[in-house]
Formats: sequence, structure tokens, C-alpha cells
Amino acid sequence: MTDLLIEEQIAAALDTVIPDQAWPVILPQNPEYPAITYHRLNYEIKSDQWSLNPLQLRNANGPRSLFQVVIYAHPYTLCAKLLREVKAALETVPGMQLDSVQDGYEFEQSIYAIITEWTVWGDLETRIQDDPGDWPLVKPYADAILSNLTAHFTDRVTTLRFHDPAQRPLVAPAIILDLESFALGEDPGDGRVPVQASWTLHCLMPQSAENSEILVRSLAAEVFALVQFNKWQLGKETDFPENLDASQGTLWPGMHGHNHWTVSWDQMLYVTLKADSTPPFCPDECYSSFEPATGETFEECYELIEPEETP
Repeated sequence: MTDLLIEEQIAAALDTVIPDQAWPVILPQNPEYPAITYHRLNYEIKSDQWSLNPLQLRNANGPRSLFQVVIYAHPYTLCAKLLREVKAALETVPGMQLDSVQDGYEFEQSIYAIITEWTVWGDLETRIQDDPGDWPLVKPYADAILSNLTAHFTDRVTTLRFHDPAQRPLVAPAIILDLESFALGEDPGDGRVPVQASWTLHCLMPQSAENSEILVRSLAAEVFALVQFNKWQLGKETDFPENLDASQGTLWPGMHGHNHWTVSWDQMLYVTLKADSTPPFCPDECYSSFEPATGETFEECYELIEPEETP
């Protein structure tokens, strides 16, 4: 986390691309080129789908800002080169996401321009977030799965983690774990809560790799075989996987794209809730009465229930 304003973070990031040549809102008179301007276009409440990586979009609702960053340079190829450097720099700012890119030309200055627009959610919010604390019910199961996968694949997989739509970049080969949903299972009768969890492992291979289509299927098949009959060294805290399935995921084409397969399964988790430190209420005496002579009005109708000795 940082205490810097989003505008200060943008300025600092752009300064790493062209030092002292990134200006808020407008260029000064007779500027030196290349140069950059940046400013906020608008701020509004939006409903949209959002993710900083292309693995899985999430529904998002809330206040969103739109910033415009314009690159001025000559020749055009320098402008295009700076675009890639600006993109890399601004993607270090938490939450910044490139929304659009458009070429332009300033005739008065005889200079090329590339207009980029960036979105960031909640940058004007003033809420202070509390420490989330410890939530140990599901995380140990996810940690156990990831630990098992890490031990198996060692250094053959570049990225292996739980899915976080706010985390980038997504470097392949990769295996990304996600908990899609869970439901209540059959009560084991011992006080533990049965959670039927639906897990997915996303298997990714860089599309630029030779034989990428075969490689991603090989990775998915190996993950599939590893999941089958695997209790992740959790013993009685889980059952064996059920409804194991593998299928092709979403293709992200391009030089830096990925081929994508998913391995999904259901697995029962037996969650132990933290014991309540409050002692149970146990009355000293119990009274009973028969309908309709019940309630405070018929208090005299109640009779003491004598305790029975348990043999």
C-alpha cells in the first residue's frame, strides 16, 4: 500500500520513461519532445467486468476513474516505442489498466501523438481498510493443494499460485488455483462442517512456444493425474476428489497470449469451527405447563420438573 495520490503515482511512473517531460493536463509552451501529458477524464459509478489478467473476468461495481495519457514524439516509430515503455511503467501502479489506444497527429506542432486511456477503481475513496485478520477455515486446504503441486512440478512451472484478478503479469507456463463455489455436504456427525468445494486448476502455456497446443494438453493431463485420488496430505480433513474433469479453456491469441486448459473437481472438506469460549446456559430449575395454560398469565399453573437420575 502507498499513501501517494494516484496522480503522484502516475507522474512518478511516467518520469521513469521520459524524465522531467511528463506534464499534467497540457504541454508547456515550446516544449521539448518527446513529451507526455496526463489528466483525469472523468469519475463515475460503473458496473463492468474487470481483471488485471485475462484468466477470468469478475463482475465489478463501484467508482471508477478514467485517465488519459498522451505521448508526443517524432518519428512515429519512437512514439510507438514509448507507448510500450509507458504501458510497462503505468502497469506498476496498483490497479491501473489500459483501456484503449489511438494514434493521432498534431498538425501545428508537426508531431505524432498516441492517445491512451486508463481505468482505475476507487482512487478517490477515503475509507481506511482494517487488517483482515486470520481466516483459517479454507486457506489451509488451498495451501495444501499448492504445496503439493509445487513439490511435484518443482521448476517446470513459472507461475503457481491462487487466482487473484488484481495480480499481474501472468507468466506461463502457469498453474492457477481457484475455488469456484462450495455447498453444504452430508453431516459426518462429529461436529465438523462438511463443505463440498468445487476447485479449478487453470493450466497455461505461452502461445509463442513451439507445439504450445500439445504442451498445454500435456500439462493438463499431468495435473489431472495428480489430482485423482489425492487428499493433499490432509488425512481425515478431506475426502477423495469426485467429478474430475478436464476441458479446453479460453484462448488468448497473440505474441504474448496463452493456450488454456482447466482441470476441475469436487472435494469434501471437513471444517472445524473454533470452539465457543462462552459456557452453555444451563438452568437450575425447569417448569412446565400444558396448553392453553401457558405464559406469564398462567404462572401458577406451572409445575417443577424433578430431575431423573441417569442409570
